[in-house]
Amino acid sequence: MSESRQLDPSVPASTISNLSSREFVGIVADDPAVPIALKAFHGRIINDRDAAARERNSLLPLPKVRTVDEATITDNHQQVFKDVRKIYDDLMQILSSDSTKRYLIINKSASGPN
Repeated sequence: MSESRQLDPSVPASTISNLSSREFVGIVADDPAVPIALKAFHGRIINDRDAAARERNSLLPLPKVRTVDEATITDNHQQVFKDVRKIYDDLMQILSSDSTKRYLIINKSASGPN
């Protein structure tokens, strides 16, 4: 008994190489319970530049919520670092105080140079 598979490309390279700009092709996989009759597709993106320009011109600017400066970013970074350090310290305290969980702590000196 043997099994073999033929791994031909789903979409031939010749089809892909003949695509123009803004064209795409593909094949979708279906569910055996819900088969799809037409699995292969070939599409083209049609840009309506006038409609896109009208949409762009109708957009409202986003409201300014707050001003963020370098000090705010630094303070936030330091607070995140402190929060992570506290989580780490709390977890290490829990692990080291429970004899059934101490094996989860990796000793840096035992693991070799970093």
